Amino acid sequence: MISQCLSLLLWWSSISFTGLDYPGLSQDLGFAVASNLSCSEVHIGGVGGTFNSSLWSLETTAPSTANCTLDVNMSSAFRQASMDVLLPPSRVVLQKSVDGACYSTEVAVGLCGVSMTLEKLKVTPSNFIIDILVRVSKNKVATALSGLICQKSSSYVASELMNRTLNPPAPHPTLLAGAAPLETLKLFRVLASITRNAPLFGVKFSVSSLDGTTLHVHMTFPDHFHLRLGYSPELEKMLGKLDVALRVMELASAADSLKQLLPMLKKGLVVLDVPHSFNASFEVVFHDLRCAEDGISCTVPRAGGIALQNIRSENLGEWDKVVTNIAGPLVSSLLAEALDEYLQSDNTTGPRFSLPVLLGEAVNELPPMPYAAVVAVVAVLLLVGTAVLSVWRHRRGEPVTTDDGLPLTLKRALLEDLFLMLLVVLTAIGFTWCILTTIVSVVVGGEVHYMSFSLLETIWKTYETGMEALAVLMFIFSAVYPYLKLVAIVLCTLILQRPEMLLLNIINYLGKFALLDVYSFVAMSMALEIEGVIEMHFHAGFYVFLTTTLISIVVGNYATHFWRRGTSLYRRGKPLEQSVPYEAEPAHDEAGVRRLEGCKHNAWTRRRLVVAVASGIFVVACVLPAWILPCIGYETHWVIPIFKEEVKEMSLFFIATLNWFFFVVCFLTVGLVPLVHTIMFPQWMLLASWCATDVLLVACVAGFAQLRADTAPTARNKLSAIVSTTPYLYWPLILLLICTVWLWLLAAENTFQLSRRLRAWMARRKAQHST
Repeated sequence: MISQCLSLLLWWSSISFTGLDYPGLSQDLGFAVASNLSCSEVHIGGVGGTFNSSLWSLETTAPSTANCTLDVNMSSAFRQASMDVLLPPSRVVLQKSVDGACYSTEVAVGLCGVSMTLEKLKVTPSNFIIDILVRVSKNKVATALSGLICQKSSSYVASELMNRTLNPPAPHPTLLAGAAPLETLKLFRVLASITRNAPLFGVKFSVSSLDGTTLHVHMTFPDHFHLRLGYSPELEKMLGKLDVALRVMELASAADSLKQLLPMLKKGLVVLDVPHSFNASFEVVFHDLRCAEDGISCTVPRAGGIALQNIRSENLGEWDKVVTNIAGPLVSSLLAEALDEYLQSDNTTGPRFSLPVLLGEAVNELPPMPYAAVVAVVAVLLLVGTAVLSVWRHRRGEPVTTDDGLPLTLKRALLEDLFLMLLVVLTAIGFTWCILTTIVSVVVGGEVHYMSFSLLETIWKTYETGMEALAVLMFIFSAVYPYLKLVAIVLCTLILQRPEMLLLNIINYLGKFALLDVYSFVAMSMALEIEGVIEMHFHAGFYVFLTTTLISIVVGNYATHFWRRGTSLYRRGKPLEQSVPYEAEPAHDEAGVRRLEGCKHNAWTRRRLVVAVASGIFVVACVLPAWILPCIGYETHWVIPIFKEEVKEMSLFFIATLNWFFFVVCFLTVGLVPLVHTIMFPQWMLLASWCATDVLLVACVAGFAQLRADTAPTARNKLSAIVSTTPYLYWPLILLLICTVWLWLLAAENTFQLSRRLRAWMARRKAQHST
């Protein structure tokens, strides 16, 4: 059964305790009875211990000292003795055996080598006779105290191991008038959500409130639990990062307390192994807890405001008694002193201490009211100005005619111009809305908006995390380019009346890069999501931004393909494939000519069908792997390795399912539209501006390649103080790159007629060669 029970190894170079009491111990010294041992200060100069199911061994490797007091009963006269004790290196060994439940069945003192020396002994109240007795019996008292340890203490421990009685839990204090019940506070709900959903170090936590004053924390430890606690360079580095993180999160007092932990860890080592699952619990008591209306900002009295009690364990056999009856009260008293010292460390807030919390950031769902007023005025002015311009141009008699040679009617001109300007105004309003409102926020514990992002804040915080190239691209295409595109559309259509301009077509094609901000943020946020702990909440601004981006693409399509279509302004050259693919040879037999033309047309149609099917299969083969196989991956590194660090691999489908609207947009722009576009090429060229495979690639390559940079945390970049990420790009992105190149070639072919120019150049070369 040895392998099924807890084993503990410990070593410490020095340990200091204060306020140790042993009221149950007593010893007959011959001339008096000593009892109620209490030590105000104990310094153990080096200790090592081995505790398992067959052996308990504790030894000191350096001299130890203690300042203690005893109650002395001398002939029914009670006095108090104070003494300074020196304990040379000593060792105590208990031999034992256990049953199947890891309870001791036999315990015997195997070795006890303790020799105590009294450096000082004083009895109060004192007199001449007592002083003589003290000087004469000083050595006897030291011997008796040594016997107290070897006989009484060791026997007491041995008997207690055989006794399976556990102390009952301490009662919970009642809720004071005006105090805030824990279960009603947002702070409590956030903590409960985090602990319930975060398997810290593989341990499952649950939190509940008792009587409104006590926070009960229950922990379930997994099988084969192993804990090694001691100094290492990695631990020192981790604590250094944690110190920086706490200061970034404005928890400087907690960071100062953390600094005191490292010297203690440098002094010792603890190794704990438990082969089976077990439970543990403790309670944190809040006395007179007062909170603001937000349920986050809370205060407690500096004196006794927070206490720890009822440290208990289950399913550890005899160690349940050690933890519950001995270690629990000892640790509770030590932590109570530490908590009181911490609460008293900063008195800038008066007699009450403000509990450190994660302060959230404001979430702006709507833009300021002055913005709405200005937008309404500007929109009306633009629409009225557009109508006036259309009427003025029509009355000037500018020669704009339809394909039938008829003048363009004023009604059509007004409808087309006002519709185009309305789309432009709506797009400008949408992009400005996203700049002024929150589009997404990082929510901790399901309720606290730890970080919030507007469109510009997303770009700025991306820059602060060290991804400068991606931030610059996001700023250009998501914050500047959309407005430049709208200005270019108005300039080339409503003012210059030249919808066929090459510049306008290029601007329209690149408008899809406005999605770069969303693609980058959604993909990278997947690495941080832990359900119930850290989640991404998408606000109205997110949907407005996606909708506005799609509307901006529609505006470009309308301006380049439908505005003034079928008029003298629309002079786009037809692609080669749309022209007649053959020239009918002269023949006198008209029926034969028609048959020849039909055969050639059918052959050309079959070739087009074969090319369309082959192109569609090619696009599916390039795009589908990224949707069903991992194309990106992350390895998340937390400041404290509370979560298991493993590579999180994600397919495009997994990323897109983060938000239903994003899934629709992603499916259209990186799935369906590229397929339809290549099959229907060159008839439906307006779909080229909807193919966003290149946007996804830029988001991955330009963004993830820079995540390896070690960026110092700042007050604005709070997440980098807690977590860092190592990205991985997988081979499906190579296929996506090939598809992107193919789509760009199709766009270049339609815009610049590359194949026709190439054939013309080859024909000229052939003619020159023949001559």
